[in-house]
Amino acid sequence: MTAYIFVPLALGGFCLCIKDKSGSWLLGAGLTGTLLSHSTTFLLLCAALLVMAILQSRRIVSEKGIFLSLLCPTLAALFLTTGYWLPAMEQFARQKFKVSGAPLIQISEQTETISKTIRERMGAGTLLLLLASWGIWCYFQVCRRKKNGIFFSLLFTDTIFTVLIVFRPLWEIFGENLNFIQFPWRIVQVTTPLTIIIFAVAVGALLQENVPGRQRWILLGAAGCVAVSAVLSYHAVWGDLRAPRENLDGRVIAQEIRGTSSGEEWLPMDCSGNHFDQPDVAIDPLGSGAQGEKLEGGSVFSGYVDLSQEYYTVPFVYYYGYRAVLEREDGESLELRTDRSDYDSQLRVWLPENGEGVGRITVRYQATAMQRVSYAVSVAAGLALLWIAVRQRKH
Repeated sequence: MTAYIFVPLALGGFCLCIKDKSGSWLLGAGLTGTLLSHSTTFLLLCAALLVMAILQSRRIVSEKGIFLSLLCPTLAALFLTTGYWLPAMEQFARQKFKVSGAPLIQISEQTETISKTIRERMGAGTLLLLLASWGIWCYFQVCRRKKNGIFFSLLFTDTIFTVLIVFRPLWEIFGENLNFIQFPWRIVQVTTPLTIIIFAVAVGALLQENVPGRQRWILLGAAGCVAVSAVLSYHAVWGDLRAPRENLDGRVIAQEIRGTSSGEEWLPMDCSGNHFDQPDVAIDPLGSGAQGEKLEGGSVFSGYVDLSQEYYTVPFVYYYGYRAVLEREDGESLELRTDRSDYDSQLRVWLPENGEGVGRITVRYQATAMQRVSYAVSVAAGLALLWIAVRQRKH
């Protein structure tokens, strides 16, 4: 839901950049906020912006400054959010996740009927505003003989993406590569604010006609469309807000959200909540358990293990960056090798060869070198943007 705040900023900033190169800050803020809010919505937003950019490519290339007004905020958003997406890419490079390797939800099976999409997803009111915008565009084309390339690009992109929500053949053909979207109706997160922007632009264009006595009727008609739209969309929006958030198929999500049940599609391959039935026990190759304890809110595992064993499987989902330290009975400390368990994607800690006696292992996650670099890039980008903003304010 947070992405709904930033998607309009990105779309509005893009329009202003195309129009008069004045929307760079809006575009950058919108892209940054959307990416940090919801990755899937960000990708859908980028797809819509790309289509609009292609439709306006001649204007972008021919008019000086437009390309830079689009490129600079895009790069700024990517650098500013490096601390978010670069560590994620590092993890994806290390192992496969269910969301990409074996998604639980096949998007081709999630397309809905046109009536249900209008009634429960986008809302009939949004469709009304889209149709009204097409009517205003036809008025300018036929009656006033005026062309507005930006307006048409927005309208065309909005219509295409709205149709894609219910266009099952697309999802059946490219479903294997688009399953990460999960549900086609997520496109509504982009098309709804885009429709509102288009309608506002259309009404503004009518008001600029300067026809005596017409402004009042234009404003009344626009207000009427918005009012009817709000009423028609009330059921879809209110129904979504009232939907139960704490129960899914009889399970209490708040109790299972610890990475082993709800949201399993974001776990590594071969990993399941069923494997975590002993959250405080490390398992050796023979299946025997070593009792341990979770510390620091569950982020650290510590326990005594038999050093004659080859390795122990620790009850943590494996992600690159875990560090394990062994403390021997004589007080010596030794860092241990960690990797991913073959059968359930849990964390495996390898013990020294020819070990004897008992030792205490402590396992915790530490930021990788790539993560530290990404955090530094994000901080540097933030400071650079702050410096640029101060300089522009002074001038």
